[in-house]
Amino acid sequence: MKNWIWIALAILTTSCSSPSTPHAKKEPLFASTQVMRLNLSVEPFTLDPRRARDAMAVNLCEFLYEGLMRNGPDGKLLLAAAEKMSLSSDMKVYTFTLRDSKWSNGLTVTAYDFEKTWKTSLSPSFPSDNAYLLFAIKNAKEAKTGKIDVDAIGVKALDEKTLQIELNNPTPYFTQLLTHPITFALPRTSSAWEVVDSDIIVNGPFKVNKWQHNQELTLAKNQSYWDADQVKLERVDCLMIKNSSTELHLFQDNQLDWVGSPLGSFSEEAIDSWKQRKQLQSQAMAGTYWLRVNVNKAPFDNGNLRRALALAINRKELIDNVLKGNQIPALGIVPPSMWADGQRICYFRDGDFSTAKRLMRDGLLELGLSAEQLPPMTLLINNNEKNRRFAQALQQQWKNVLGVDVNIQVNDYGVYLQNVKEKNFQICMGNWLADFNDATNFLEVFKYNFATTNNTNWENKDYTTLLDEADRTSNTEHRQILMQKAEKLLIEEMPVIPLYHCTFNYAQKDNLKGVVLSPLGFMDIKWAYIEEQK
Repeated sequence: MKNWIWIALAILTTSCSSPSTPHAKKEPLFASTQVMRLNLSVEPFTLDPRRARDAMAVNLCEFLYEGLMRNGPDGKLLLAAAEKMSLSSDMKVYTFTLRDSKWSNGLTVTAYDFEKTWKTSLSPSFPSDNAYLLFAIKNAKEAKTGKIDVDAIGVKALDEKTLQIELNNPTPYFTQLLTHPITFALPRTSSAWEVVDSDIIVNGPFKVNKWQHNQELTLAKNQSYWDADQVKLERVDCLMIKNSSTELHLFQDNQLDWVGSPLGSFSEEAIDSWKQRKQLQSQAMAGTYWLRVNVNKAPFDNGNLRRALALAINRKELIDNVLKGNQIPALGIVPPSMWADGQRICYFRDGDFSTAKRLMRDGLLELGLSAEQLPPMTLLINNNEKNRRFAQALQQQWKNVLGVDVNIQVNDYGVYLQNVKEKNFQICMGNWLADFNDATNFLEVFKYNFATTNNTNWENKDYTTLLDEADRTSNTEHRQILMQKAEKLLIEEMPVIPLYHCTFNYAQKDNLKGVVLSPLGFMDIKWAYIEEQK
């Protein structure tokens, strides 16, 4: 039997026992208050787990909600909102028994809540970017694409305590998926809401206490949480400070306990400052920064031009001189830790300038253009210091190697997300952090051109077939071979240009204990606490 089967069976026996301005002076943080202060840098896009896509929203949802499963402090899966799980002999039907737990408004968490929430996410009309993660469920994809009714999806509440899930095929990573916000529940009374105030009903360790938009989000311990005895923090103050100098000052002045990844990021200047103070901490994580290329926007409908741009980038130079955060040059999209043997697969050479120039000439010939006739390209980025500096360095590399002109379009976060969602770009900068520990998590992003996570308009039948075959096979080694073939095909067509594999870069106060950082990019503060200062 494969390892993942034994892991799934093992789980069956597991049980889980502000002020008006954000920069105003606050009282020092003492251990007796059990208050954690961290910096988000910007306003959260959403706190709706069905819509959480970026790292900040995903992590905040982890603070506020409880799914069927949760990663424990040691990284092992624990039952959470569920107290029992059984798996059918064909490994396609999971049955969960929910434990006694309450929503923050005192109502009981039921299997019907999970059924309705999942089916809402899979409704064709509901804007859930990560709904594709549920496509392992029977009829989920067909429902999302409007081919069948959502009632036919293989998710059913048998009664208030029992949730049954039927999959298309045995899925080795399915229990890992159950820690992701897309599988969390909302009360059945919730409509298709967008969070705008503190009236948010949750079932996790914390609840929203106050939200001063673009200033501060305050969370309080959720006394209705089933495992509240394990939660030591009484409050979490999430500031929204964009200026890195202010952030550094507040940390040094004991007004912040955690800054940087995964809820924010450091500019290269900030990283230098943290390094000089010997306070920078780094940890490899399963994430990839990349450029999405809109293959329907000329001249990026030409594959040779896309590949030329990819090979003209000197990633190591950008990391050493701009990012400075111990990142790894990405010559594929899947982080090394996603593969069984941890190997780093390189599908092309970093900074292969001669090949890049040849591909550029071939592409222009196919387009019937001279280099002088090629109009300036536009690179869309989110507005923060690191992105601006990185984009400017990238702009200069492309000019030096290929002679192309690139304009940088800087959008505030919400506008940036909307433009990416509407595919209103030529090239855009973004990233992907693992939702579960399997390479398919990165490859599935580009499986369908209708998927809201894809945004490139690219789709390839051979690529889809390889991933479908990988889903059906029960042989672990053959499955990895199929996925690597799919990744190779994706890189050959280059609708996405890999840049680097991510690292956590953060600073943490010494008396803040119990924060769990997952290699996948999740931060869990359920077990966090402020150690008493002696």
